[in-house]
Amino acid sequence: MVRRAFDILGIEATKDTRAIKKAYALMAKQYHPEEHPAEWEKLYGAYQTALEYAQTAEELLENEYGSGRVGKGGAAMGAAGDGFAGGGGSGTAGETYFDENVTEAEGDAFSGGDATGSADDAFSGGDAPRAAAETETSAGEPFSVSSNAAYGTFFQEAQEQWLRKKHLREQFMRQKLRELVSLRWPKAVKAWQQFFDTDLTMDEDEDEEILLILLEAIRENALSEKVFYLIMTNMNSRLRFYAEMGDSDRALAAMEIVKYCSGQIPLLHRKAERRRKWIGIPAALAAAFFLLAMTGLHQESVTEGGVSVLAAEYLNEKYGVSDYTAAELEAEKIQLIGSNEDRIDSFEVREPESGNIIAYAMRDIEEAEGTFACFDNLQESEIKDAFEKRLNALTGHEEGRLFWDSSFSDSLSGGLENGFFHTKYEGDFDAFIRQETKERSNAPGVMTSFLISDYCSLNGLCDYYLPDPEVETMRERFALTDYTEDPDLQASLRQGAADYLLQIRGVILPKKFFQEKTERAEGKRSGIYVLRDVHGTLGMEPLMSFLMLTGWYVNLPPEDEKILNISSGMYMQPVISMGEGIYGAESTLRGQAFETDPAWGTGSMVKTENPDSLDLTEEEKEKAVSFRLGDGYVLKNDYCLAIDKELYGIADADYRVMVTKQNGFSMDLAGQHLEAEDGTALERYVSSYAEPDAALRMGYALDGEGYLFIEYRAADMAEEADIITVINP
Repeated sequence: MVRRAFDILGIEATKDTRAIKKAYALMAKQYHPEEHPAEWEKLYGAYQTALEYAQTAEELLENEYGSGRVGKGGAAMGAAGDGFAGGGGSGTAGETYFDENVTEAEGDAFSGGDATGSADDAFSGGDAPRAAAETETSAGEPFSVSSNAAYGTFFQEAQEQWLRKKHLREQFMRQKLRELVSLRWPKAVKAWQQFFDTDLTMDEDEDEEILLILLEAIRENALSEKVFYLIMTNMNSRLRFYAEMGDSDRALAAMEIVKYCSGQIPLLHRKAERRRKWIGIPAALAAAFFLLAMTGLHQESVTEGGVSVLAAEYLNEKYGVSDYTAAELEAEKIQLIGSNEDRIDSFEVREPESGNIIAYAMRDIEEAEGTFACFDNLQESEIKDAFEKRLNALTGHEEGRLFWDSSFSDSLSGGLENGFFHTKYEGDFDAFIRQETKERSNAPGVMTSFLISDYCSLNGLCDYYLPDPEVETMRERFALTDYTEDPDLQASLRQGAADYLLQIRGVILPKKFFQEKTERAEGKRSGIYVLRDVHGTLGMEPLMSFLMLTGWYVNLPPEDEKILNISSGMYMQPVISMGEGIYGAESTLRGQAFETDPAWGTGSMVKTENPDSLDLTEEEKEKAVSFRLGDGYVLKNDYCLAIDKELYGIADADYRVMVTKQNGFSMDLAGQHLEAEDGTALERYVSSYAEPDAALRMGYALDGEGYLFIEYRAADMAEEADIITVINP
């Protein structure tokens, strides 16, 4: 933010307020607020940011700018303790200074042309404006003030108007967010989406302060899982947009919002406060339960209120309680997409107080009797724990950890989300899963047609983590050349996939990695990311890179093997020494262009010069190190790299990772076609490799055991390959 401000003013970063004022005075003559409002707002925002940088907090409180503390971008700030609950404080815009001796010629020097040049000319910087400002300042001339000049008075009024507008904008956002966080489901979800569609649009020229106000609001208030998810998905799109546009300030603010929301969703999803008050079902009640609840709920024509009644009856019958009433549940019809849009009625059922979804009710609208099938998530943790114990018994590995995504399609397609089951679990997992499989097979929304890329087994898919019996560390893993399949493990996993009609992927990790990964996941099973693989001709990709695994067993039910055209078995990719202290492995199983010579890429990664487009300071250049694909090498597939941090002087923590796109790229995002020029740099968020949801495909760089792990994208031409730059703190 500060560096960009001085670039706009056309001078080097400085603490000399006279130089800042003079540069602003010269530039301001070119941009009348009414004729060039956008350019003038950028210029004035840069001026205020530069002044804030130049002055200490004490000087800001007691100087010629008045008693109000000037905040970032020029907005008057309230007391630090105001927070989200109270609106920001007020302050007066200070007097604006102009030098009577600044000539039109000097003003021209800042644009490289006449005073009515374009915005691109005005903010291009260059040697001429820097020289002009520095010469005057270094000569020691007093900065003369002409507060009575008509032109200066006009700009003072314009600045005050701009400050008022900015302050009102922030007040509006705080008030709007106060209204949003007070809403309860289902109004909250619709209101938040409208907020992003109309009040905080992506193309609006907001600074990061507005996003920080949003972050403050969601941190200080309890929101529902769906609201957090909605905010996260909206801000994730904006994060990519800001990054593509090179707006690092807003990108970083958006990243913080995404990180916070993604952390809250697993917490809510676990629902520690979920009611578990059911008792044993008497024999007579059990008979009635199986006659009614397990066969479905009937109603010819149903409203959302009617579904709430049906759901309450279902839950009370299933668990032998009387805790649920229609008044305590709220149902909302789901607007489906795809082939089920006109075939399925589907409803979400929520607890109004928390906003959490606890059940789904679905029916085939073509059936005359209008039968509803209900699924709930009240036993999710208990069922998943039972499956882990059953699979450990089947494989003979008590230490195994299972992460199961039980969905067979998403709810918007008429399917069922993760963690929702129709059958009551009563201690026997095999009996439970047999009955559950029958219920799912007959449920509305079961896919009759599908794309391979969207397909998953009837009871979902899961990753089963095990420690390698011999490989302890990542360094040992990189030296591994032989991948020996465990036939007993493979046979037991394949049998489990066939018996339970789901996909099981055995993930064998180095012992240290397994211990750290599973310890971080303790109590956070729902926070583990289970990848929906792409199969067939599109290739397969494990959750963690082949570089970090010592074995990857893919196991499918027999019918799924036919559909997806793959066989159960162990799949691996070789690790290649791609440079001194740099190891790599292909990210997917496709693109086997060099399978006859797996070591073809040895020595392909080299150190290179830091890209000029990063615009690093001299201090940053000295600490930064960059890597790229060497001349003569062309990648046909994406690779995961592991870079030895100690060898290349990379800090233990707090370093930044930039990926510079040499040949530019284009993309369509939120209805906008974006073009990124050559040299565009995207920052990668650095996460511990032991984090439960850490995945390279999410754009992260991972850190662990002294290595930096990062995905390196393929390029058709070696000279166009990406450059990875690590900037040390």
